[in-house]
Amino acid sequence: MGKRYARPLCEDGFTGLEAAIVFVAFVVIAAVFSYTVLGAGFYTTETAQATVKGGVDQASSGLIVVGDIYGIKDTTNNYLDYVNITVTTTAGGTRPDLSMMVISYHDNNGSLNASLDYGGENTGCPTNMASSPNWCTTDDSRNTVVIMVGLPETATPNTKFTLYFQPATGSVTPVTKTVPGCLYPVQVLS
Repeated sequence: MGKRYARPLCEDGFTGLEAAIVFVAFVVIAAVFSYTVLGAGFYTTETAQATVKGGVDQASSGLIVVGDIYGIKDTTNNYLDYVNITVTTTAGGTRPDLSMMVISYHDNNGSLNASLDYGGENTGCPTNMASSPNWCTTDDSRNTVVIMVGLPETATPNTKFTLYFQPATGSVTPVTKTVPGCLYPVQVLS
């Protein structure tokens, strides 16, 4: 006679209740995963929109120099006292807050003034601005502004200098000019 195997007392099986528990667990895991993926997608989209808006704001608030730049000299000095620069905003742009703008001066004589003081808007700028380099704005019309920038005593003949206009928002506008070899009370700078 052969061996007889005993029959197990209970059969291993998968009941409907167990299947429901596993199904609910998979649904919950899938919901959490999809929420995480969607949340990351929404965050990325929001960040991209903010970046594009910031880029458009900066690009549309830049300054453009309009016309000639005039150097003004007091008759007793052998350097330029100040320059008059007419600026406007880029096409379709918004005018930046000029009181928040920083103007820097650098020349090939080694003079560097990292930040010229703002004298105010439409304040009737002083005629001798070289004693304390600063800048101010005069009348603005047709969306243009004349900025008067005082220069240091190193703005002597044949000096190449650069003014950097940095609005609070927008790109830096550099303006490089050379003081002529012979100074007159008013001259166009090249």
